[in-house]
Amino acid sequence: MDALKASDWFRELRSDRLLDALERTTVDRPVHELSSDDAGCQMIAACMQRHIEEEMLSFIGEHARRTGARHLYLSGGAALNIHANARVERELGSALSMS
Repeated sequence: MDALKASDWFRELRSDRLLDALERTTVDRPVHELSSDDAGCQMIAACMQRHIEEEMLSFIGEHARRTGARHLYLSGGAALNIHANARVERELGSALSMS
């Protein structure tokens, strides 16, 4: 996770540069040889998922506190993330009325 944080989660990279950056992060083999069964890929995906969840929790919690909103409607790709939505409901649900 430290390597991902150090690269700012590849935030500044264009998609055509992402594979090069991943290849530098996953040292043991070239990216074109990686698969979803690879432990390194699974670790990167899990770390990025956790980061997304934490960012969503922070943003939604702060927005709810700032606005006093009782009903929140999410849209976009992040709103389709089932695991992140489950954490929002579990960790912020008592403070919010999720609709």
